[in-house]
Amino acid sequence: MNTVVDAVRNSSLIREHQHIVIGLSGGPDSMCLFNVLKSLSGELDLKLYPVHVNHKIRPGEAEADQAFVERLCRESGLDCYSVEFDCRAAAEARGETTEETGRWMRYEAFRARAEALCEQGVDRKDIAVALAHNADDQAETIMFRLMRGTGVGGLSGMAAEREDEAGFRIIRPLLEIPKSRILEYCREYDLQPRTDRTNASTEYARNRIRLELMPALRQYNPHIREAILRLGRSAAETRDYLDTMAAAYMKEGMERRGETGLCFRNDLAELHPALRKHIIGKALGTLGMFQDMTSAHYSGIEAILRSGSPSASANLPHGYRACMEYGRLVLYAPSGAAEPEPARVRLALAVLPAEEADFPPGAAVFDADALEDAYGSDFVTKITLRTRGSGDFLGIRGGRKKIQDLFVDEKIPKEKRDRIPLVAIGREVLFIPRGDCGPSRPRYSANYALSPDTKRVITVEIIGIV
Repeated sequence: MNTVVDAVRNSSLIREHQHIVIGLSGGPDSMCLFNVLKSLSGELDLKLYPVHVNHKIRPGEAEADQAFVERLCRESGLDCYSVEFDCRAAAEARGETTEETGRWMRYEAFRARAEALCEQGVDRKDIAVALAHNADDQAETIMFRLMRGTGVGGLSGMAAEREDEAGFRIIRPLLEIPKSRILEYCREYDLQPRTDRTNASTEYARNRIRLELMPALRQYNPHIREAILRLGRSAAETRDYLDTMAAAYMKEGMERRGETGLCFRNDLAELHPALRKHIIGKALGTLGMFQDMTSAHYSGIEAILRSGSPSASANLPHGYRACMEYGRLVLYAPSGAAEPEPARVRLALAVLPAEEADFPPGAAVFDADALEDAYGSDFVTKITLRTRGSGDFLGIRGGRKKIQDLFVDEKIPKEKRDRIPLVAIGREVLFIPRGDCGPSRPRYSANYALSPDTKRVITVEIIGIV
């Protein structure tokens, strides 16, 4: 079974004197990787830092897995960094599947352990996060992406090595090794890995691919895994070539537009569509968006490039935007100044007379009874601080005004409009403060203005506006 150890040693992923954060679930793959790295630690002077994440999906069994891993680490003379969280509750709160949320939590745990090493004085470049994905996982990942509809980047599968957003190396030393060899290694060294019964559940899409689709495909091609892996390697070569071409273009063909924008040269539309798409994807990455772009989003960008309109725009995931400005494509990231975190809404209710209410400078004051009549007794809980959205309007005397039209009338630059904080209930905007990005003067809804009949007032103040 030294072939597994040799494959890891020769992969060029494991370097001397590294500090390696390793995901250790207790299953066959992670147990194999853990044992291999332990066997190489003396030879290569490796420092290992196991991380275990308890998703609490399997009550009792999950705790037993955690105890098993922690005992294994103690016996190996290593500290185990364990994280416990309710994956199902977190997935519901995030609006995701448990698969997506579990992956997010694992990477957060790995990053936290790596950051702790940095705080202890370890150089970031000497830290790697080792994950135990194998060749079967790679084939299933490619098939999963293929079924959802993907481009060359997705077809290339998981990278054996990449750098995450925090600058840590993510490595997969077992990525070229079939599951069968990993199981043989576990038997050879009597590792006694834990079994996760959810791996046999067809509730999860990836499990269905492994348990149902791949066996069916093997009836047509007994070597389907190897065929898919060849496709992945071919796609990776194409991706790497496009990466090189995109980097060359981006070095000379882009310029910054403020803190959150990237503007392209006029010749972007003349490039081959495959290269243009790759460049746009890479550019979005430099602005902080690394996933969730679909073919529909890229098609939207292509449409505004061809439209001939000097102000065409397209909305992208997570508040990102693409627009045409004087014949050039500009990509914008959502500005941090537009997010609710730097500011908060403070609501105060008081009974008239109005002079007894608190009127902080810069605050907005509305008739609370009028708001309750419109939105119910719990209207206070419905007031939010956010940026603009489709259909937003402000109540004015005699009707309403679209926020889009208000911004145009105020001559607010397009790149600033998604940074302006609004106080709203649903699509109705109550208050737009004056600020660096906002209108020349504060704007208030006329629908809930104070009157001689006002009995209660609500004061709305945004803290943190500059």
